Amino acid sequence: VGTPPAPEAARSAMRECRAAGPGAGGWGSFALWSILGLSLVLAMGHVRDTVRLWLLIRRGRTVSVLRTSAGRVHLLALDGIAGPFAAGRRTVVLPGRSFDELSHAQIRAVVAHELGHIRRRDPLWQWTARLLEHALFFQPLNRLCRRGLEEAAEWASDDLARQSLGSGRPLAESIAAVSRWAVEAGPSPALSRRPGMVTDRVARLLSPAPRAEPPMFSLRVGVVALVVLAALLAPTLPSRPAGSVGSVEMIIDVGGADVGEMPSVYP
Repeated sequence: VGTPPAPEAARSAMRECRAAGPGAGGWGSFALWSILGLSLVLAMGHVRDTVRLWLLIRRGRTVSVLRTSAGRVHLLALDGIAGPFAAGRRTVVLPGRSFDELSHAQIRAVVAHELGHIRRRDPLWQWTARLLEHALFFQPLNRLCRRGLEEAAEWASDDLARQSLGSGRPLAESIAAVSRWAVEAGPSPALSRRPGMVTDRVARLLSPAPRAEPPMFSLRVGVVALVVLAALLAPTLPSRPAGSVGSVEMIIDVGGADVGEMPSVYP
């Protein structure tokens, strides 16, 4: 053990230390604050769009008040939107033209689908997922994950509507009708989030009801949980080298005030 430096020498060495100049450190701080600022701007933009959407919803006219297991849900008709959607936990919004161009059975199917979203509380987690996507814009996988979860939510709500009505044909017909509506203002419908989504949903609703199987969302969560569990347990697994190097024992005497030397015994 070497002799520790004198206090005066240590203070002198510390005074000679100089922080790095405004080079890499300055540019790193600038990049970090730029990313944080852009994240804040995008997140605030998402909140602003949400406020505008709710102001738009307030212009809708109440068509009916539905009594569901989740409580009363207000059914609104609103002109100038591209498709139906569920908002919050107590509101379902349909385009005004739905009541003129869709049959009674098709309207019931659309409402049942949106009530499925409310039952699953999809509007809440979808809003949160979009907020995280905007705030963490530098991670492109967030967008892919959010789109995959939203598509899984559409499949699940389709199944709930089919079970409620006993048939998937009315919902398939309404999806085909709504997909032809081209309205520029208002939120985009969930029908056109992915090319071919409309065709897949219609074909699935017109086919026989699927057998009772674990939903894909649960399977994905299970796979992710297994991967995380394996990653956590992998470092704890014992590993044995090819050749044995024996055992090493180190004895340190700390009985006195001065530690002194650290004798070691190597059997």
